[in-house]
Amino acid sequence: MKRFLLFALVALFIGGFTSNANAQFLKKSSKDGKAKVEVVKKENWNNVIKEYELAVEKAVKLYKAMNDKAATPKVDPKEFDVSFNKAMNLKTKIEKAKDQLNRTQVRRYNKASAKLNQILTKG
Repeated sequence: MKRFLLFALVALFIGGFTSNANAQFLKKSSKDGKAKVEVVKKENWNNVIKEYELAVEKAVKLYKAMNDKAATPKVDPKEFDVSFNKAMNLKTKIEKAKDQLNRTQVRRYNKASAKLNQILTKG
């Protein structure tokens, strides 16, 4: 009988730990008094940095084409604003999570930011 009770207590003890184990990141929020669980996706920072690099390249290219007087096809300033805003939004997103990045990712981010700063300093 003692063995059975000991086994039952150990089973409950171990079961309590495993019921909380989960491989997904969870964000718990409550609105209107109802508890709701949302799955939070882990961000792939290599893809975000690649998207940031492409947005910066496009913004720099459009900026140079917009300021080039001899350029035959004129660049729409709205198109430049869209690409520049996309680059700035991605920059703030990466800046918030900079402590999660490895050295290579930080180096890529800094290199793209230096290119973007050329636009910012020229006005």
